Amino acid sequence: MQLTSSKNEFMRILVIPITLCFLSLANCQKNSEIEDADTPVIVRAEKYWNWYHEKRETIYDGNGEWGTAFYGFKDVLRNSYWIGDVYGRLSKTIHKNSTLFGIRAKEISNYIVQAQTNGTTGVIGIPDEPNHPEFGDKIREIENSYPQGIINGWIVELPNKNITELYYDHGYALVSLCREYQRTKEPTLTTPINDAANWILNNYLISNNENYHSAVSKGLCYSYEVTNNITYLEKAVEIHKTLIIPHQQNDGMWDDDHNRRLVYHAFITSGLIALKRVLPEGHYFQNTLNASLTKAIEALVSECNTNKNSTYSESVVGWPGACIMAFIELSDIRTLTKSEKEALEIAVDFIISSEMWLNNNFNNSETLGMLRVSAPMGLYVSKFGYEK
Repeated sequence: MQLTSSKNEFMRILVIPITLCFLSLANCQKNSEIEDADTPVIVRAEKYWNWYHEKRETIYDGNGEWGTAFYGFKDVLRNSYWIGDVYGRLSKTIHKNSTLFGIRAKEISNYIVQAQTNGTTGVIGIPDEPNHPEFGDKIREIENSYPQGIINGWIVELPNKNITELYYDHGYALVSLCREYQRTKEPTLTTPINDAANWILNNYLISNNENYHSAVSKGLCYSYEVTNNITYLEKAVEIHKTLIIPHQQNDGMWDDDHNRRLVYHAFITSGLIALKRVLPEGHYFQNTLNASLTKAIEALVSECNTNKNSTYSESVVGWPGACIMAFIELSDIRTLTKSEKEALEIAVDFIISSEMWLNNNFNNSETLGMLRVSAPMGLYVSKFGYEK
């Protein structure tokens, strides 16, 4: 229960062990250095990220996953793979924890590979966790209707077109493995990457969700970059040509209410960026992709400006992190324009100024959203901070 009395809140904080709870008395005090609007965004972002990392470490389970012991349930893989690339990038910066960041990135890739081994087809599945506050209802439904798709505590198969429910986590987990391989050239990752990419080719069915298609296409783009298997690139082009770009509207957004939400628009835009990253010059699809990506980025900038004064709630929790990811990935292939950099800083500033960690109960589903949305802050820091 959320307490509103300041006296009761103070007493509640005192009795919770500081090593296990984010809401210590110190954490509830305003950090003026982080929140002072006159301080450059990158300085505030570095301080916020340092604080975020320290708090996240208090719920680390030691094996590439976070919060299982603290919350009492196993989270979905996105709470690990989203931060895998963050830690990997930060391991290359000048920071007192750079070595630890590299260790965490490796532990995450090991965790993803271990998750993949629960099936026999290459899929990177979803934990069978019926008590999950966000996905528990769906997981219980799968337990009752398709128990044969659950192996060793992981959902690795779903019947017919329901298989597309596995696309999102599978695609982004595959991206995380590819990014780790690109940094470390760890040879043991090549087989899991090929297996995961081939699973997409062998299990591709049409969903009504462009975001799902974008996730697996992004995984294929990075797999192509790692393996040079042209089949992966060809499939990524086909997905965008037939299932994603045809649903883009003149305003750069997508044609259904779900994917018009900024968080999902940012994810789909990041998929376009991934394809642009690997598509050879002179490829027949280049002009179509460029036109789509230009519209998507213009919409992304516009929507960030529209949302900068929005009030924090669970419905908007995802957009800042997704936008940071898209803009940083865009900055990997070209210099950001002034308006793009400003939109990126709007997303960064939203996370800092909303005081997500300070104002919320940490035993509900919003907690998980907050863990995820803050992770890409580290992408911004790795690109523009820490001795850059």
